[in-house]
Amino acid sequence: MSTKTKRLVISALLLAAGLVLPFLTGGIPNFGRMLLPMHLPVLLCGFVCGWKWGLLVGFVTPLLRSVLFGMPPMVPTALAMAFELAAYGALAGFFLLGACLTSIGMFISSVTENQVTSAVVTLVIMLITYFMTSLASYVSTASSSSLIALSALALVLAAIVYLFTKNLSVAFLTAAALVGALLIAYAIDASAFSGLFPALMKKLSLFERFYGTIGGMFDLTAIVYYLSIIGVFLFFTTETLEKRRGS
Repeated sequence: MSTKTKRLVISALLLAAGLVLPFLTGGIPNFGRMLLPMHLPVLLCGFVCGWKWGLLVGFVTPLLRSVLFGMPPMVPTALAMAFELAAYGALAGFFLLGACLTSIGMFISSVTENQVTSAVVTLVIMLITYFMTSLASYVSTASSSSLIALSALALVLAAIVYLFTKNLSVAFLTAAALVGALLIAYAIDASAFSGLFPALMKKLSLFERFYGTIGGMFDLTAIVYYLSIIGVFLFFTTETLEKRRGS
């Protein structure tokens, strides 16, 4: 079965789910409003099949349900919901990426005193994440080049640790430990560093995974990666604000 046929079948099943699910929750209005029985299949379609199928299923579901079952009423509810659900289906793949970037921005805002500074730093980080793979491709595939680039990245991580802890000793120990580990690994097997930095940046890139998601490539590892990034930066933000409140 071709990929297009698989997406067509999955979209049809999710469209059917959007038609049937409201019957299961209709007897409990409050529960039904919380569960959003037509929204969930559309969002899932956007994640699994890509934005085009999500948009189509989102637009068709309320209109078809209105024609077949008379609910929701065609005017104005079904027409309004058609555009609403089409937007949800089309933008579902953008949600996790947006949530990742927002969580990073929240953390930057929590460690800076000035809103303008936090906005500028967040914008710079977003641009770096966007061009990360392209910039990494300029690094030579030679083992020594990857070692130097990874050592520089270790120093950046140490600077982030300093911003978070305000402890120079901890940041210095972090940098020493990371760079030391890289040097030991390089001494043991230098060939393993060949092309390592560009490959690592591609794996860590938020946007590389995003392109596959909106294209309809359902990737569980991408979802786990996005949720991990969101969780880590929300945790850092919470800890930073708690420290501020206690000081």
